[in-house]
Amino acid sequence: MKSYFDFNQFFFLGEVMLDAGDLRVDEISFQCIYRTVINRIYYACFNHAKEWLDVKYGIKTRVFDIDSRRMINKKNKSEHRIVYEGLWDVAKMVPPNRSLLFRELSSILKNMFVMRKDADYNLCGNITLNDVNEVISKGMKIFENLKFREEI
Repeated sequence: MKSYFDFNQFFFLGEVMLDAGDLRVDEISFQCIYRTVINRIYYACFNHAKEWLDVKYGIKTRVFDIDSRRMINKKNKSEHRIVYEGLWDVAKMVPPNRSLLFRELSSILKNMFVMRKDADYNLCGNITLNDVNEVISKGMKIFENLKFREEI
């Protein structure tokens, strides 16, 4: 279906990095791996959700601006925020028995974003294996529930 880079590969790269025990030399290496895994898993989920919203509901994060002749963020919001809000908007469009799921997915992705920012910018903080496993678990929930084709 896709003729371009599949962001889902970031998810699998993160899991492979966790299993690559020979890369871990000391606590600094653990932090490097954990932070990188959180970053890659988040971006796999973010890009998957962004594409899913576009394909399934026509919710785009960027639009072509005729004046500047380039793609710009829609509504002067970050793409991340547009994706969280898009999932929340889908909750209003689906049957009531599915609404809670999309609100939950929106919250999960937003929480993953906070964890990703912490991993990228809080250099004094300590990222743990539990943090990484939490992001992986949340990421799996995103991929399990945002499918492009219904399962047969």
